[in-house]
Amino acid sequence: LIKESQILPSFSNQTFYGIVNKPINITDSNNTFINYRIIPVDNLSVEKTNNSLTVNGKKKGCYEMPYVRYFGSDGPVLFYYNPNIYPNDEFKKRFKEQQRLIQEMKLDINVIEGLYEYDTYLKNIKGLEKNGERSKRCYNCYELRIMKTFEYAKKYHFDYYTTTLSISPYKNSEWINEIGFKYQNQNCRYLYSNFKKENGYQHSIKLSQEYKLYRQDYCGCEFSIFEHQEVLNKKQIL
Repeated sequence: LIKESQILPSFSNQTFYGIVNKPINITDSNNTFINYRIIPVDNLSVEKTNNSLTVNGKKKGCYEMPYVRYFGSDGPVLFYYNPNIYPNDEFKKRFKEQQRLIQEMKLDINVIEGLYEYDTYLKNIKGLEKNGERSKRCYNCYELRIMKTFEYAKKYHFDYYTTTLSISPYKNSEWINEIGFKYQNQNCRYLYSNFKKENGYQHSIKLSQEYKLYRQDYCGCEFSIFEHQEVLNKKQIL
């Protein structure tokens, strides 16, 4: 999250380095990040000034690539809030894997572990349990996680928040950004993101292989476990 006082029109020509790079532009009209592109980890360049950027971290296999050069003495803040992940042991396993990646890459990133509120997740998707992936069930899941990220950003006086959810080809980027803009206010704005651009997901897979990261074979929620198994069973029958 970036402090508002540091956002100036002159930043529109600034190149942002990191695992994500293009240059990432900040538009003068509404200060939105656009044009993401993934670059090799070897080209990582992190620089500190007087601002800070914070993103919401998704589960392993999707959130390892999106990382932006940040502005701030405390470094970026990654808010790990994924109450949809089932069971709790899986939630902990993915969180530890996230921490391991950051340590091995020697990244100066602060990680905040959000509460594992599985009951809250179930309430938010009640009646939609059997709708399948990419349905209203997923929309409500995105909304819960992005809303909580916004609340955290607002509570700790960040001016911007975003999410890495959009890197997955199975996630609807239009829905994700629609929700993000829905919760922003004048003091805490949402940063548009579409990390699938420029083969972002493919780069994330390469990074996973390089660091031997744990990659799950289902989205995260208990319903996706059974749905994934059904797909496998059908393939075996064919």
